[in-house]
Amino acid sequence: MKHGLVPIVLIALLLSPVTLVAQHGTRGGGSGSGTGSAGSRGAPADDPDLTEFKRAMQIQANPYQVAEFQTVSKNTAEALLRTRDFEQLAAGAKNSADILSQATALNDAVEEAQKSNIKFVKMLNDTQTAGLKKLLKNLSKAESPVSKQQKALDREIEQSNGDPKRLAVEADSLAKALTAFQASQLSLAKEMGIQNH
Repeated sequence: MKHGLVPIVLIALLLSPVTLVAQHGTRGGGSGSGTGSAGSRGAPADDPDLTEFKRAMQIQANPYQVAEFQTVSKNTAEALLRTRDFEQLAAGAKNSADILSQATALNDAVEEAQKSNIKFVKMLNDTQTAGLKKLLKNLSKAESPVSKQQKALDREIEQSNGDPKRLAVEADSLAKALTAFQASQLSLAKEMGIQNH
C-alpha cells in the first residue's frame, strides 16, 4: 500500500509548482498580461507607418504598368499639345476651312490618349483596384468631360458654317478637360510609386 501511494504523492508534488506558478502568473501578471494583449491588438492600428507601408506594397506598380503609364502620359501630353495648337490656329483663322486639316490629327490624339488610359487601368490587379478605388473614380470622372468636349468640338467642326472663334472656345474647353484628366493620371501614378519622366 505504501508503494501504491508513492506515484500519487509524486504526481501531487509535480503538479503543485505548476499550479502555483500558473496562479502566480494569473494574479501577479494580470494587469501586465492585459496590457500585453491590448498592445498586440493595438499594434497594427497604432503603427500607421507599417499600415501605410503594407498598402504601398500592395498597390505598387509592376514594371509593365510603369512602362504602360509612360505611354499614357506621353499620349495625354500629345493630345493636350495638339488641342492648344488647334485653339491658337482657330483663334487666328478667318474661316473654318483653314483648320479642318488639323481636326483629324487632334481627334486621333485625343482618342489615343483615352485608349491608352483604358489599357493601363485594365492592367491593375484586384488588390490595386480596391486600394486605388477613390483615385480610379476620380480618373473616370475626369475622363468624362474629355469625351464630352471632344464631341462638342466635332459637332462644331462638322458644321459647314463653323465659326472659328467658336471652335477656339470649344478647343479651350477640351484643353481644360485634358489638363484635369492629366492631373488625375499623375495622382494615380504617384500613389502607385510611378515616377513621371
